[in-house]
Amino acid sequence: SLHDALPILSRPRVAREAVKSGDPRVATKCTQGAFRYRWKEQMHYVNDLIAYVLRDRFWQDQSDNSIRSAQPLLAQLPLDEAIDAIAYNEILSIDRSIEFRLQFVFQIFAQRDDTLAQQFSKLYTNLIKDWSEFYREAFDVFGITLRPDVSVEQFANALNVAAEGSVLRVLSESNTPVIDREQKKSLLSLIAMSLLVACTDPGDGLPLRDLVRSMGMPPQPG
Repeated sequence: SLHDALPILSRPRVAREAVKSGDPRVATKCTQGAFRYRWKEQMHYVNDLIAYVLRDRFWQDQSDNSIRSAQPLLAQLPLDEAIDAIAYNEILSIDRSIEFRLQFVFQIFAQRDDTLAQQFSKLYTNLIKDWSEFYREAFDVFGITLRPDVSVEQFANALNVAAEGSVLRVLSESNTPVIDREQKKSLLSLIAMSLLVACTDPGDGLPLRDLVRSMGMPPQPG
C-alpha cells in the first residue's frame, strides 16, 4: 500500500530531516512527540499529507501564476524566445516545488488507490483546462490554426506530459542535458516548438496523421 511503501515519511525520518534543516522553529515543532500527538498512526499523517499536496487552491494558484508569467513573455519577445523562456521557467517552477516532488511519488500509487486517482483526475482536468485556454488565446493572437485532427486540449496535454517528464529527468540526473542553466534553455522548448510546427495547419488542411503518412510508407512488393 501507499502507507507501507513510504518509509521516508516515518516519524523518526521526518524528525531527523527537521533537525537537519537548521531552522530551530522547524526542529522544535517537528519532533517525534509532536507527530505522535497530532497523528496517532502514520497512515493518518500520510493521508493529511496527500490532502495537503493535492489541495485545489495550491494547484490553481500554481497554474494561474505560471500563465500570468507567460503572458507578457509572449507579448514582448519573438515567439521562439518566448517559448524558450516559458519552458525554462516552467521546469524551474516544478523542480523547486516540494508539492510537485511529492506529487510524483503519489502518482506511482494512483492506479491502486481510487481516492488518489480521483484527486489526480480532478487536478489534471483543471490544469489542462487552464492551459488550453492560454494556448487558445495565444493561437488567436498569432493567427495559428491547428491541424484538423489535433485539438487544443491534446496540445496542452502533450506539453504537460513533456514538462513533467523533463522535470523527472532533472530530478534524477545530475548534469542533465534536459536543461541548460547558463543559457536558460531546455529540451522542453525544443519539444514545444517541434509540436507547434507539426500541429500548425499552414493552409493545406491536412490532418497530422495524413501528413506523417505521406512522409513514408512501407516499400511495395515487386
